[in-house]
Amino acid sequence: MLKEIQIILRKDNNIKIVSFDIFDTILFRMVDEPTDIHLRVGELAIETGVLSKSITPYIYRELRIEAEKKAKKIKKDIYKINEVTLEEIIECLPQKFINNKNDIYRLEIDVEKRLCYLNPDILDVMEYIKSNTECRIILTSDMYLKSVDIENILVSNGFNI
Repeated sequence: MLKEIQIILRKDNNIKIVSFDIFDTILFRMVDEPTDIHLRVGELAIETGVLSKSITPYIYRELRIEAEKKAKKIKKDIYKINEVTLEEIIECLPQKFINNKNDIYRLEIDVEKRLCYLNPDILDVMEYIKSNTECRIILTSDMYLKSVDIENILVSNGFNI
């Protein structure tokens, strides 16, 4: 990939900005599906007493998936947009299973930190761009996390902001 990017950047001096999506480009997750993160959150939440022991991690994953769908529907119905925040998703989780919604939020961020790792190929491309061109690098994400949480996940995985 680096050779292809080098060729493109050498051919076209008009390129001034190169953007990279953060999740699944700069950061990979050690799960088969992104929703598998919710299994680990469920496990930890049950172990630490944040979630009721009456549900399993698999049930929590389904509740979390449904909460995100519900949050998106609410946002779309009211504001005509489909993007939601983690807080909005967590607010849609059924209260009867959760002892503390703030703890669920923190667990989800913590699990993301632990299950992510930097993509070395993309880091090589970014280093080439930084060292050999005048292009600005912009990181983007359509993730439901706050920018400060995304920055923390990047930094905790060794990315220099």
